Amino acid sequence: MADRAMKHPKIKFYWNSRIARVTGNGKVERVTLASLLPNVPDQELEANAVFFAIGHLPNSDFVKDLVQRDDSGYIITVHGSPDTGVAGLYAAGDVADKEYRQAITAAGEGCKAALLATRYLEALLPSS
Repeated sequence: MADRAMKHPKIKFYWNSRIARVTGNGKVERVTLASLLPNVPDQELEANAVFFAIGHLPNSDFVKDLVQRDDSGYIITVHGSPDTGVAGLYAAGDVADKEYRQAITAAGEGCKAALLATRYLEALLPSS
């Protein structure tokens, strides 16, 4: 997929950059890129879409001391659930899904995790 994208005449890659701002009037019209290299000025580009590539390594280091992770860094959850085994901590999407890694999977799992987190927090509240 990466090779196809790099060969496509309408796709441009901006390496060593991060998106600093997306602007437009009700839609994407411009993107401001900030360089990750020193002394390189921001650049503003005309755009009508933005796609984020997150790579293939899960961003789970921030919980490495709290949850179990596999050798690749994916958070291990209870099968079929976002439950990590740590009270009130749920994992959803690419950080826990090494097989599918798709946006729709992440959205569905995010919804499950949000519902479980809500139930967990509600259980902590004193009953009225």
